[in-house]
Amino acid sequence: MRRLALVLALMALVPATVPAGGGPPPPPDRGTLVLALLNPERIAVVDVATGQTAEQRLPGGTLCRSRLHVVGDRIVYLQPGTPYGRVMSIDLALRERPRLVGRADVMVPSADPRRLWLGVRTDRGRLRMREAWVASRFAPRARHTAPAAPLLGAVPDGLVLGGRRSTFVYDPQTGRRLRGTPGAFVIATRGSRIATCGGACTTLLLADGREGRLVHAPDGAHFIATDGSFSADGALAAVPIGPWTRPRLALVDAAAATSRAVPELRLGAYMATGWSPSARLLYAAGPGGRILSYAPGDPRPEPVGLRLASPVMQLLVAE
Repeated sequence: MRRLALVLALMALVPATVPAGGGPPPPPDRGTLVLALLNPERIAVVDVATGQTAEQRLPGGTLCRSRLHVVGDRIVYLQPGTPYGRVMSIDLALRERPRLVGRADVMVPSADPRRLWLGVRTDRGRLRMREAWVASRFAPRARHTAPAAPLLGAVPDGLVLGGRRSTFVYDPQTGRRLRGTPGAFVIATRGSRIATCGGACTTLLLADGREGRLVHAPDGAHFIATDGSFSADGALAAVPIGPWTRPRLALVDAAAATSRAVPELRLGAYMATGWSPSARLLYAAGPGGRILSYAPGDPRPEPVGLRLASPVMQLLVAE
């Protein structure tokens, strides 16, 4: 009995490693950062856990032509070419040679995470659209050509196209405009939800085809009409806020239709952000080539331990 009592006393001194909820602690966020870098143009892939970095040079003008996308387990980019650009893909480890996906003038990721929409402009500026499986083959060409309008994204019911004062969803299979959203600037899309702003962008509109919710910018600021990013679960959106000369970052709560500025977080010139696959961490490219991570609810962001000499034009996070 004395031995049992001694064992129990020693066990009481050992700190508990299981949280009060009874389950195991959550695994660490081990995302892979995919960065678009300038001078020279290239892709850099960084393992957050180890800091190991790989790079792939890009032809000049690639990052001005289109953004990088992560589709499935591959990085996709649009390389300049004549008469059409070349849509290329490369593995996340950057170990293979880039492979040709197809030729296009424009591209956006499909609502299906394995596919990509490719568009070729006609003489009248309309878009002949085709959906491609990045890892394997093309789907048949869409039945209708899309209107002569900027291609801004894709949602499950169609393509997101830009108008003068609003955006609209167009179904290339039926040739119908399905729904419109006020605000000419698309900040981000996730699932069927589209985040847009217009004019001075003091408010953001979240619309999913069933309802729209208006969100005011925090602290009397204004949203910046550039790319933001939704978390993987769609609950939060990271949106840059002004002024342009000293941009900061706001978190938009989609359910509550509220926003708040992330404390002590300044963004670099290209305002690049990306969410970890778990949606627990937000990564941002700050001034001076610093990469920061922020867990919503924490008092301040933390440096990742990575500092880059080149400007970070875009930041994506892959699993």
